[in-house]
Amino acid sequence: MPLVESAWLAGEIGSEHVEVLAGARKPRWVKAFERDEQVLVGWATGLSFRKFSQKVAYWVIDNAPEDAEQKAQSQRDQRTLHHSQSYESMWFMNGTFDPISGQIIADVLGRIEKELFDQDWAAAKEALGRE
Repeated sequence: MPLVESAWLAGEIGSEHVEVLAGARKPRWVKAFERDEQVLVGWATGLSFRKFSQKVAYWVIDNAPEDAEQKAQSQRDQRTLHHSQSYESMWFMNGTFDPISGQIIADVLGRIEKELFDQDWAAAKEALGRE
């Protein structure tokens, strides 16, 4: 990964970027990595780390869809949810979710939180008589 190494030595990317890129350089698609290394390093230097990581993940899917499907299935197989009530009527919940299920849950909870916040805000405005 000569371009990755150069960018890292120049301080243009961090070790976290190198780790993501090294993880994307698998033996089965090393030629694709070599072909696109300049683009990948450009993402590392020009995007937020989160966006960079997402773009690399999509790049991997494009270059090895069967590996991406195996990974997705493995993540789905690791899902768990535990929800129980204590003897004092307290509730406990703990879970592990694959990326899609986790995003669905985050979206639903976000909508509920916004609805409750909007209701609280409206009640506060009414009670105080001001914006």
